[in-house]
Amino acid sequence: MGAEARDLPAGALVLQCVYRLVSPKRKRFRWRKDLFPRKPGGPCGRKHAGTPPRSGAAGRRSSPGRHGRPWNVRRSRPSKRAWRRWARPGRCTKSRSKAVFPSWGASWCGLAARCCAFSCSTRSPSTPSRYAPTRSCTGWNGCFWRLLWRGPMPSSRGWTNGLPRWKPGCASWRKQGRGRAGPLDEEAPVRLAWVSPLPPIRSGIADYTAELLPALARLFDLSLFAPDPYGPSPVPGVRIQPLQALPRQSDRFDAVVYHIGNNPYHRGIYEQALRDPGVVVLHDFLLHHLVARCTVAAGDREGYLWHLAYERGAAGAATALRRALGVFSEREQFLDPLNQVLLDRSQGAIVHSRWAAGRIREACPELPVTVVPHPLLGGAQGSRGKAREVLGLSPDEVVVATFGFLAPYKRIDRLLSAWATLAREFPQARCLLVGEPDPALGLEEMLAQPGVDRVAVTGYVEAAAFRRYIAACDIAVNLRYPSAGETSGAVVRLLASGKAVLVSNIGAFAEWPDSVCLKVDVGPDETGMLLFYLRRLLAEPRLCRELGENARCYVLSHHAPERTAAAYRAALQQIVNRG
Repeated sequence: MGAEARDLPAGALVLQCVYRLVSPKRKRFRWRKDLFPRKPGGPCGRKHAGTPPRSGAAGRRSSPGRHGRPWNVRRSRPSKRAWRRWARPGRCTKSRSKAVFPSWGASWCGLAARCCAFSCSTRSPSTPSRYAPTRSCTGWNGCFWRLLWRGPMPSSRGWTNGLPRWKPGCASWRKQGRGRAGPLDEEAPVRLAWVSPLPPIRSGIADYTAELLPALARLFDLSLFAPDPYGPSPVPGVRIQPLQALPRQSDRFDAVVYHIGNNPYHRGIYEQALRDPGVVVLHDFLLHHLVARCTVAAGDREGYLWHLAYERGAAGAATALRRALGVFSEREQFLDPLNQVLLDRSQGAIVHSRWAAGRIREACPELPVTVVPHPLLGGAQGSRGKAREVLGLSPDEVVVATFGFLAPYKRIDRLLSAWATLAREFPQARCLLVGEPDPALGLEEMLAQPGVDRVAVTGYVEAAAFRRYIAACDIAVNLRYPSAGETSGAVVRLLASGKAVLVSNIGAFAEWPDSVCLKVDVGPDETGMLLFYLRRLLAEPRLCRELGENARCYVLSHHAPERTAAAYRAALQQIVNRG
């Protein structure tokens, strides 16, 4: 084991031993086409700088290819002084070189071990460290260090090294200003680029944008950029442009707002937010699901490892290694937010809850963060009786419903466990599961349990039918654990419709006033508390109506779209004027 291996911390040596147990031994370094596809001109993926100059007068020919000589013509070996002068930092000087650990250095597990060494350095790219890339890092060793270094890095393809391409070697990650040279005037129109999915994409954020745009168009000089596919503009006079057109126009805007969520349609928006920093609206505080879809699901395991190492160092590298070995569960994605890269590259952040703002301030104390109320979008469509007539529901039934994508973290198993008891006590009650079920939920097995009667699953429904189901229900259950830190737009609609709503007492859901909704604690007594609340609401319709009336008055006064649009303008003025 070489001197560099002895200098690594114990964690790197442990991972080296693990790799030797689970991987075939290699005596020599071999090219891994799946991890590092060969690029023309060198293994680092950079444009080859040419062969080194010869000593003497020929050594002063700094431009390869001059005097009719092709750049790839073999020349005699230069002198030691000419070689040092030619091998500048960042230039690929070796066509093939051994890694520090030749038998495992080119593998993904070897990169994880490198992260253990990398974690000993500080977070700031400008802080010197013996584990940081030095000015003499070239060849494969330099490629490894650049992969794990937290500063700006070039990349030949989107997610190869964890981040899309931007200008390498810049002193700061932050982009200082855009468009105007001076501060914004409160009366002057703000030139705003709004980057978000739009219908017909099946995303709550797409509906969020479509319904908020009319209020935004009255306060901003608005331009829309959306990933494909997208339909006609929801606002007359506001043209929708493809996301690919934004880089050519970003400098003419006062602010660029990127809407980020865990939906896979946000991949292009996430990459653009890293290339051209702006203001990010985090609809989900945790972005682990998005990063995993963009890296691991796309075959880019190095990008996933880089994000985890960036955020948690050696612990994150160990998590990536365990996932590569198949020792990973879906719930672990809620433990690592994987939003540090995006926050470090942004000019500011906007969220919809004080809980998410507090978490961002802990991660990035210098980043300006603003809380904007989640707007009321749509609400109920029609009266309760008319909606039930259209949906084929009896007017005498008491309908308990849950809304949204039916995933395991929506606590559907807890709801059905409580419903098995309520179905026997209240024969006039019916349970509706409005949304598309996740295949990993195992909903068919839950519905086959004894006592689970009068339960209907609607599957995915369009926005108009979704609002009809909201109008038709009496009690809404919206539990969530673990939570990605989101503020549910469905809960806002339910409260505005005057429904009695039950939510989990965690994260952003705990911020609702106690007079507006009922909160269910997460823990061993979750099913019992849910059963107690539902039994009381089903037995006392008057209590159900009073709770719904309080919720409706609160949401209409605090979550109007005009109030949200004004909060967006104030937040963007503060962020842009801060520079």
